[in-house]
Amino acid sequence: MAKKTARSVRSGRAAETGGAFPETQTEVLAQAAEGNWDLFLERYLQPCWREVVITCRSRQIPLSDAEDLYQELMLRLLRDAKFNRETQTLLAQQDQDPGFRGNLPGRYLKYRELPVRSARFRTYLKSVILNLVREATRKRQRHQKLLDDQAWRALEPWVEDSVTRSLDRRWLADCIMEAAWRLRVASDKANTPGRRRLFEILYLSTVQGQSCSEIGRKYGVSRTTISGLLSEARGRFAVLLGGITGIMQMGELKELLGDSREELKKSVARVHTDCYT
Repeated sequence: MAKKTARSVRSGRAAETGGAFPETQTEVLAQAAEGNWDLFLERYLQPCWREVVITCRSRQIPLSDAEDLYQELMLRLLRDAKFNRETQTLLAQQDQDPGFRGNLPGRYLKYRELPVRSARFRTYLKSVILNLVREATRKRQRHQKLLDDQAWRALEPWVEDSVTRSLDRRWLADCIMEAAWRLRVASDKANTPGRRRLFEILYLSTVQGQSCSEIGRKYGVSRTTISGLLSEARGRFAVLLGGITGIMQMGELKELLGDSREELKKSVARVHTDCYT
């Protein structure tokens, strides 16, 4: 019961804050900023780096020293540094320490507190990876600068696209998980028995693969009733996901979910396990 209560509070707070990024991403970045990199490596850096290596090899530019480059990438993320002069001025204007130092996630979270338009963290991470691969490509062919520049111009769009896809998959998975939590919280707070079962019905259909007739027999109601509740559960989930991702076009959301069925099943199953076991 304690776990369920804690999860309810966490998800309820997330539902209130909204925003294009789910709460979990901020939590992961905050842990990395404090020096705990386990989740960051597992969820973001390792999948991205794997995509980079695969892409480079498929373009006949093998990263034979990929492990060394990965270590260099970690050093760049870990390295404490100050902001540039412009950002230091903004910090001073906000009565904050202009000499603030931190690793890349730490600087990003601090920068996001300032009243300026800030890029998404995946944009920062993608830039770091691209610069690292660019430098490695040019160093490998230092004596053939023209060929090197041509090679990088051909490679860069492929690397950028691979990193973007990797980060987008992780971002979307986090968004789907957050939407599942919010639907569960909304279901718990519903006023009618039917609507209190919305999340459970979505789970039975999506994860267990049960038909509306089978679910109806479980609850002692008609197949038509379950069909209506399942449609409502899916609709509410889509609305929640739209609010989290910032994608409000239903057609685009359905396309996203169609390409992420396994992530949807895993997220609904995870929320169900955490709450009801």
